[in-house]
Amino acid sequence: MKLILFFVRENSYLCPSSGDSQLLSDKLTSFPQQNGWRRLLSGDQELWIHHEESNPSEDEWNYIKEIVTGDVELYAALHSSTMASLQKDISHKFSQVFSNSTIHMTLFSRVPQNDVWRGFSDLTMKIDKGEQAIREFESLAYLIKKKPFARRLSILKHRIAHLFLPIDVDLQGLIETDFKQEYWDKVVEAWKDGKAVQMLEEARRLVYGGEDVQDFVEKVVNDAKGRSATDKVDDPWREVQNHLPSSNAGLDTNVVEILGGLGCPDKREEVKKKCQGKANAFHQWFTELNKALDQLRDAMSKYEEVKSSAADPPGPQPTSSAECPAPAA
Repeated sequence: MKLILFFVRENSYLCPSSGDSQLLSDKLTSFPQQNGWRRLLSGDQELWIHHEESNPSEDEWNYIKEIVTGDVELYAALHSSTMASLQKDISHKFSQVFSNSTIHMTLFSRVPQNDVWRGFSDLTMKIDKGEQAIREFESLAYLIKKKPFARRLSILKHRIAHLFLPIDVDLQGLIETDFKQEYWDKVVEAWKDGKAVQMLEEARRLVYGGEDVQDFVEKVVNDAKGRSATDKVDDPWREVQNHLPSSNAGLDTNVVEILGGLGCPDKREEVKKKCQGKANAFHQWFTELNKALDQLRDAMSKYEEVKSSAADPPGPQPTSSAECPAPAA
């Protein structure tokens, strides 16, 4: 049995290929909500929608576990901006609830050009159309499993930036106050016990892999190179490695000392020297790392455009980056 679990707010507007935007909740009125879930399709192909973009409660997990039994091939779609940080917890729960099952998981955005959201919209709009619904189901399952390389890199870049952005903001604040002692004390409290260094190590796990890390930048690069003998991503991948090497031996010593100094009350003057004037070493490094990740993603995107398969599900490619609008009155 194939099972699609879609985590989405019910007040979202669908973005079908036809362009006929409609409120999702209007399509769900004939499917009663039970323990946080709506079951839109049942049988060999099952589609369940969770009513919130969040990790289900224990009661909600137990409910679906009682209903869905046997061998399952699971396809799960989580909203990117609200659920990216929950991927690890939800993946672990999947392995408990659907033990010995094949699991495919991806993130999506509620925008017209997102293929997973468009595929879900097409399926929902045809949910009562019999064979048409089954075809749309298979198309959506394919899209969730496909996980284009550029999209995987975008998600990883977002997670890496999320690690370092609070550090960058705190350093900018310190510079603006000339490392005022009162402000420094607050920063020390926020980053005590080596938390800034831990962010660096977590970023390395997202680039090079590690325990419990399902996807990472090097894996995406290797997957792409395994799919085709391309060298288009070699140079941008080296740039990422240069900016975030696998050990401190190749990393800018100023960055290492800044991260090591944050959280240490007696390191104020040392960190201040590394951030004097416009020479904020950490900000420069963070900016260059983001740029390198962007270049790698762009190179991968261009590679995928050239190598896109004729087997990909057809459909228009909208260009708007805004969420689907409400239909005109």
